[in-house]
Amino acid sequence: MMRLIGLVFALLVATLAPAHAERRVALVVGIDSYPQLGAERQLKNAVNDSKAVAGALQSLGFEVLTAENPTRGAFVDRLFDLAARLKAGDTAFFFYAGHGVSFDGANYFLPSDVPMPRATGRAEEDRIAGQAIGEQMIMKQLKGSGASVVMLVFDACRDNPLASADKRSLGNTRGLAVTSPPRGTIALYSAGAGEAALDRLGDDDKAQNSVFTRVLIDRMT
Repeated sequence: MMRLIGLVFALLVATLAPAHAERRVALVVGIDSYPQLGAERQLKNAVNDSKAVAGALQSLGFEVLTAENPTRGAFVDRLFDLAARLKAGDTAFFFYAGHGVSFDGANYFLPSDVPMPRATGRAEEDRIAGQAIGEQMIMKQLKGSGASVVMLVFDACRDNPLASADKRSLGNTRGLAVTSPPRGTIALYSAGAGEAALDRLGDDDKAQNSVFTRVLIDRMT
């Protein structure tokens, strides 16, 4: 994992090298709290991860916007705030830590007010997708801003948060789907397609950040 993250950041630095005058703007989102998903679906490190990444980005000269435990409306507003600040030639960086799910090959990231599924089937997946934030929506907004480089980092590859004991489960069992970012976009995920990422290295791990974010920050700085 460390070699892969290091390679991605080396590529980003090489891409940025000729463009000293352009602005670097980031949005960092962390969501621990999902009141409608039940106690077992709450997270411990996502907001801490977002704070740590925000600090690392600021040290690298980024203007950083943040959102902690946003509802869908607040999430969308912050995403559009980021897009509105970007101009041609700028660099955009988006980081998300929280729950994600894949429906029919597309990835969605869950705001704090996402509801628990009421049923199964495609119609219910469409309902939940409409209340989530689609990966394609994020890519479209940031590439549409004219930014020359867009880097997306998703620490959301956990077990399916929309699974429940009463069989009202939606999406893939775990992890996210493979997607094809548009030209000029670098996407980095905390685990391979269909795989779950580690939040901690066992019960004795007292670190305040996920395993992925620890490596990410080390490589960034």
